Amino acid sequence: PRTAAAPVHVPRRNMSGGLTIQQERAEMLRWQMITFTAIPACAALGIYLFSQHPDHHEVKERPAYSYLNIRLKIFPWGGNCSLFEYGACQEKTD
Repeated sequence: PRTAAAPVHVPRRNMSGGLTIQQERAEMLRWQMITFTAIPACAALGIYLFSQHPDHHEVKERPAYSYLNIRLKIFPWGGNCSLFEYGACQEKTD
């Protein structure tokens, strides 16, 4: 008759750094404090930066070089305007 094999002991990898429970808890609380301090700080910095309105520079008209915007066939949506040139290009062609 067959006998049951003895269970094989597989060592498990500990995800900790080998510290005691108290040291691990202190490390967890330290990173928790850093996280809860950094998130509002980043949010406040983002709000501050978005609230600053720099002066918008006036966009100069680009020269109409002959080698720019060469269209050899009509786009599937019709016309001579690319997909992202909707506003100004449509007004020129009409």
